[in-house]
Order: sequence, then C-alpha cells, then structure tokens
Amino acid sequence: MEIIEQVSDIVKNNFISTFFSKDEEEREKQVIESARSIAEVMKKVGMNEEEILDIGIGESSICFVGIDKVVKLTSIDYGVPLSEYTSHSEYILQPLEEKIGPKIGWYQFRTIAEEKLDFTGITYDDVMEVYCHLRDDGYLWYDTKEGNIGRDKNGNLKLFDYGELIYIRELLPYKQQEEIKSHITRRPDLEEQYSRYLETKNNSVKK
Repeated sequence: MEIIEQVSDIVKNNFISTFFSKDEEEREKQVIESARSIAEVMKKVGMNEEEILDIGIGESSICFVGIDKVVKLTSIDYGVPLSEYTSHSEYILQPLEEKIGPKIGWYQFRTIAEEKLDFTGITYDDVMEVYCHLRDDGYLWYDTKEGNIGRDKNGNLKLFDYGELIYIRELLPYKQQEEIKSHITRRPDLEEQYSRYLETKNNSVKK
C-alpha cells in the first residue's frame, strides 16, 4: 500500500473531528486532501510508511510518530507560518518542514514535521524552566504541563505543542499589558513562579 493510501485510511478511520464536513462526499475530499498534505511532508523529510511507529490523535490534530521525526496535521493557526511565529525563542521546537493546508470549514489546517523529542524524566521544574524563558522571550504560555515539552537530541528542553501560546511583542503596548493582566488573572500560580525566577535572576546579576 502506498503511503498516501495508508495515511488516507488512518485519517479516515481514526481522526474523528468536528472540523470535517458531515456530508459524506465532501468529507471524503477533505480526508484525501489531508492525507496528501501529510504524505507530501513525510516525503520531504524522508519518512516512509514503514517508519510509522505510533499514531497520536487529538481533538484537532493527528500525529504520525516515526523513528526520529513526527509529522502532524494540526488546526493551530496564528496567521503566519509556525516557523515564523515560534522563531523568537530557543525553547520552542522549530518545524523541519511546513505545508499550509488543507482548509477545512472555517479552519486553516497545516502539516508540519518536527524532530522527535525524548520525554523521559520530564519534571514540573523543567516545565517552569521553559515557561520562564518563554516569558523572557515575549511569549505567554498557558498549557503548562509535562506532556507538552521534551528534550531534543542535544538534551535541550523544547516546547513542541504550540497551543495556547501567545507572542505579545508584536502587539501594541497597551495590548501587551492587557494580555499580561489577563494571564496573571487566569494563572496566578505561573506569575508567582516567574516572579521567583526574576528575583533569582536579578540576584545572580548583582553578584
């Protein structure tokens, strides 16, 4: 079975999403278009059907886990390529390849390929390290949990799930303040951790 056919079957049988049309004919077209996008990105990064070790299904994404790469179809859309939106911090995993599309309903999906991370031994302290550095780099990250970060081949911590990530430095100053205030209101626990981090950081600079 060719990879496009295999991916189509997997998407059709596993990716139960409200994004797809209820009309059977239209849904079939959306499945095929999604599968083509996934297969194309797999081909570009040298990943074939024999390398698919696992499949992850989310509410709005499907991931094909390979030996050293992951290819996923996701509805996360910031209006610009993810490689551009995520480029402001070394703590965010950068896409190896990215393809815009397909458009499903009101949502612009995209397919991306990433380095496969190591999730062994990830702790809450690791999550807070990533969170605090993201704040330094201009990001507000809400979905702070161990399952959203891992270590790359060099042992560096990386955020790989881009959901609930806001880059505020592109906003007007008053909008930035509004986002920060909203963030503090929603997640005072994170603000407390960040304040401690800044205190330690400032003390280190003084020494």
